[in-house]
Amino acid sequence: MATSLFLSVQQDPLLLFIMQVALTLALTRILGRLFSYLHQPQVIGEIIAGIILGPSVLGRIPGFTATVWPTAAPIGASGTPYNSTTTFYVVANMGVILFMFLLGCELDQTLLARQWRRSAPIALSAIMFPFGVGAAASVWLEQVNAEGQPPDWQPPSSRAFILFMGAAMSFTAFPVLASLLSSAGLLAAPIGIQALSCAAIDDVLAWCVLALASSFAKSGSALLGLYTTLLAAAYVAFMMVLVKPLLALTHRWLATKGLAQNRYYLSCLFLLMLASAFTTEGLGIHCFFGGFVAGLVMPTEGNFAEELAVRMELVVTEVFLPLFFANSGIRTDLGSLSSARHWGITLAIICIACFAKFTPTCLVSKLVTKRDWRFCVAMGLLMNTRGLVEVIALNIGLSMVSVLCDLEVI
Repeated sequence: MATSLFLSVQQDPLLLFIMQVALTLALTRILGRLFSYLHQPQVIGEIIAGIILGPSVLGRIPGFTATVWPTAAPIGASGTPYNSTTTFYVVANMGVILFMFLLGCELDQTLLARQWRRSAPIALSAIMFPFGVGAAASVWLEQVNAEGQPPDWQPPSSRAFILFMGAAMSFTAFPVLASLLSSAGLLAAPIGIQALSCAAIDDVLAWCVLALASSFAKSGSALLGLYTTLLAAAYVAFMMVLVKPLLALTHRWLATKGLAQNRYYLSCLFLLMLASAFTTEGLGIHCFFGGFVAGLVMPTEGNFAEELAVRMELVVTEVFLPLFFANSGIRTDLGSLSSARHWGITLAIICIACFAKFTPTCLVSKLVTKRDWRFCVAMGLLMNTRGLVEVIALNIGLSMVSVLCDLEVI
């Protein structure tokens, strides 16, 4: 009976998804609570839970991956193959869009506007120096890629590879950083506002560079990437200059009629968030930022944003967000580092990336903010936050043939 039950689960996408979510939430809650006792952010436990559920640990048990995470499960009488991990990935990323939307709603934009003169130099240093280091490292990594390749192997575009490595070194995982600050209660603190504003500038510029790299790989020209960058800037300006005041006027008019919490109005705001995420994803700047921009333009009169956040926060932070962080671990296979040489290359890349991010952020923070070294070191560490955004960037690199499979990366 147990065997027939598992077979029926595998043949029903809904049952399979429910089993995956239940198993993931149970393990993420247990490890998240354990790490909170150790005075560590719960997100670390959630990522480790994903690694345990993925091919690195439980995936080594024969039949586990094929049962829990099938990639070609036959569905229905026709036996049509079904990849269950795709559904899990989509739902997990939808949770991050919602989380970024909430973050935009709750962010103190007045304080952010006052700090942009401090944030801009820090963010620029945190992207320019890592970009230069990544570009220099790409010379060595190109040689690593070329080793052991067949005679008919075609190397990737050198310009695209340099741009890709520079962008990959420059990213700060904005959603992970926001979650870390939220769990530590530092979102509204000076260090939280400073780090988030720097990370936002940092990641937008890094995505723009990645768009340029993709353009080089596809057509050998940066014009398409430059065009994408200008479109993204125009979209953000459109949302902040036109949509935000329009929403504020609409909200004030509805408030006078007692309809500020009308379900149809809230549905329209939700649709605006989805449209914003769709637009930024289509422009090549990830859908996370579309959700964040939509949150920034929400009405701030009264405590509307806070009430909206309360309605969504429990499900987003306790259900969807753990799925996102677990998903990053599930998609990580530590077993792919099959030799000491691969481990050495991986550790070298990690050390280079951390040093290139920490050093300029810490030093420029000291020069710009005039704060104590503890604050500046904290800024350097926070800007070193990495996560699934980095993995997304690496997957984009793989898809545009800028990185080949014999260079194993996590």
